[in-house]
Amino acid sequence: MTGSTPPSAVVRATAAIPPPGLLLISIVSIQLGAAVAVNLFEAIGPMTTAFLRLACSSVLLLVVARHRIGHGIRRHAGLLVLFGCMIGAMNLCFYGAIARIPLGIAVAIEFVGPLGVAALTSRRPLQFGWIGLAIVGLLLLTPSVGTDLDPVGIGLAFAAGLGW
Repeated sequence: MTGSTPPSAVVRATAAIPPPGLLLISIVSIQLGAAVAVNLFEAIGPMTTAFLRLACSSVLLLVVARHRIGHGIRRHAGLLVLFGCMIGAMNLCFYGAIARIPLGIAVAIEFVGPLGVAALTSRRPLQFGWIGLAIVGLLLLTPSVGTDLDPVGIGLAFAAGLGW
């Protein structure tokens, strides 16, 4: 924390949650947001839905992190803008995917991105065993890939996975 600004109640509360708990909260938030977003597509479309989700989350992030934003932001502004653009592109790809293929299948395909990072950074046989188990799970979750699914939706889900 910088300066004498006291941390907000949200920051104090999240500091008390262990990292696995924060990860679970993040996963639930992402999946609930996607489930709600699918229902907005008919009214406002995937692009507008993605824009609204990113705009709302940006405002929330600024509110939560306002005490940490200081003079160093100018030094990192370019990276922050690049990161924001990458998150935006990833969300547009994902929302485009779930507009074309079922949500569960899109999420499973998108998981290939983090799974690829795990495969590239793993060193121990046990780690590769867990990766293999995850791959088997993906294959079981996505049996209709390559059959009647929209290939553009599949491609967008893979592109979203690369964003992870």
